[in-house]
Parts: sequence; structure tokens; C-alpha cells
Amino acid sequence: MKKLEAWIITTVFVALIAVPVVAFATGARPEPNQNRPPTPLPDISVAGVLDRELSPQLDAYLEDALIIAPGAVAAEAWTDVVVGDSPSEDVTLGENGWL
Repeated sequence: MKKLEAWIITTVFVALIAVPVVAFATGARPEPNQNRPPTPLPDISVAGVLDRELSPQLDAYLEDALIIAPGAVAAEAWTDVVVGDSPSEDVTLGENGWL
């Protein structure tokens, strides 16, 4: 049974890595979900890797470039609501779906 569990975990992991890569390679791009232009790819160099500013810039680029980003944002908001937190600081969740 442990071999089956290991195979399932490995397959799911590989699929989670491969699906966005294949989607991006085939030309799938996410629709803009914010009212701003997409973040450009930052210059990546040895000095840039040692600089602490590269990581936030690369994170911002990947958030805009990955096809699964809008779904991930929706899933995070849904998870917040399920556990009783508000997905926004400006919204307080009430009873029976009231905001």
C-alpha cells in the first residue's frame, strides 16, 4: 500500500508542476485580474540573486504570468471564508452570508 501512496503523491506533485508549465508553453496566458499592467520579468543576474529586491519582483511577475493565478486567488479567498476569516480587511463576515 505504501508504494501506491508514494506513486499517487508523486503523480500529483508532478502534475501540479507540469500543468502550468505546459499551459504556458502552449500559449495559455491568464486574463488580467487587476487594474494595472502586468509586472515585467525582472533582470536576473548573480548580483540580483544576492539582492533582496529580486525575490519580491520575481514573485510579482509570477503572480501575473501564471495561468493558475486567478484560480489560486479565488481558492485562497474561499479558504478564508470557510475557516471564518474575511478575505479582505475591509469586509467583516456576518451570519448567514451577510457581509
